[in-house]
Amino acid sequence: MKNIPEKHLETLCNIFHVFDNKNDIEELLLDVCTRKELEAIYQRFRVAQMLKSGLSFTQIEERTGISSTTITRVSKCLKNGQGYNKLFDKYNLSICMDD
Repeated sequence: MKNIPEKHLETLCNIFHVFDNKNDIEELLLDVCTRKELEAIYQRFRVAQMLKSGLSFTQIEERTGISSTTITRVSKCLKNGQGYNKLFDKYNLSICMDD
């Protein structure tokens, strides 16, 4: 499902890998991404968390106003991808993602 050249993805991973503290990552994200882009990323993580906790597409859409297209995309990534699942296996995002 990669829509970015492998070399570009590798470069981005290397960029984030050099940081060893949250403040540096925050500063980079604020420089590189618009508020809207950051909100979209946050929403996808929030949807993933809700799906992992057993909420239905309809419940998520009603609670958040997030589009069914975004919910479907995140659901497919949870089922077929590796990133979200590795993240949820390693970290408890509910601590920082409750709204």
